Amino acid sequence: MQLACHADLSYNSFSGTVPSFGTLTALTYLNMSYNGLSGSLPDCFGSLSNLADLQLRRNKFTKEIPASISSLVKLSALDLFSNSFTGTIPSFGTLTALTYLNMGSNRLAGSIPDCFGKLSRLAILYLSFNRLTGWLPTSLNSLGALKLFGVHQNYLFGTDLPFRVCSLNESQVIVDTNCFTSPCNFAQEQREESDCTATCGLVPPSTLPCGGRGYCNWDVDRSQAKCACDAGSAYMTDHAACVTSTGTPWHTSQ
Repeated sequence: MQLACHADLSYNSFSGTVPSFGTLTALTYLNMSYNGLSGSLPDCFGSLSNLADLQLRRNKFTKEIPASISSLVKLSALDLFSNSFTGTIPSFGTLTALTYLNMGSNRLAGSIPDCFGKLSRLAILYLSFNRLTGWLPTSLNSLGALKLFGVHQNYLFGTDLPFRVCSLNESQVIVDTNCFTSPCNFAQEQREESDCTATCGLVPPSTLPCGGRGYCNWDVDRSQAKCACDAGSAYMTDHAACVTSTGTPWHTSQ
């Protein structure tokens, strides 16, 4: 009897939690996208040692992405787009076969792991529409195969984008609605065209509503500023309290 290695369960009306697939170790492809599956992903996914492609987009999964996923060393594509995963991004430094990683439209927080720099084959990295904070790791400069980089609609900040990101074409980089003070030329244009149109600047810790080092950016209607800090993210509404690292009051865009 030949064991199944390809399972496509997408576009159904499945609901509830995911059953244990831990014994299906011959699986190389598993697609359960576009269903109504919920709850957390079971740790047994880490037992699918031959899995090369895992597609779980547009479900209702919650809680943290299990760390056992990092055991899938043959994985070349991981799509978790449009769920409700929370917590931080696991350490995926062992997934060196990855070429496609999509974790956009979730509720992931924390920073982008430095270990992403080990994913030398990664061509598509999409982390947009999350709650990520902090600086972009310089290890991203090691992603020589990168073709698409998407991190828009987060709380990321910093003075420069990694040069590997800036070497891509404008259509391959989506970084708007963060707070990068000195991005590549085309990324600067994206920031100016987004809903985050005020001048970015470094804000002293005593001024930040969420503590630690960080940046704030006024919304287009100037009613509040989205602040991304080492300690998390928050909003402030007092224009006078928002100053740069030199103590100079901010100038909102006209």
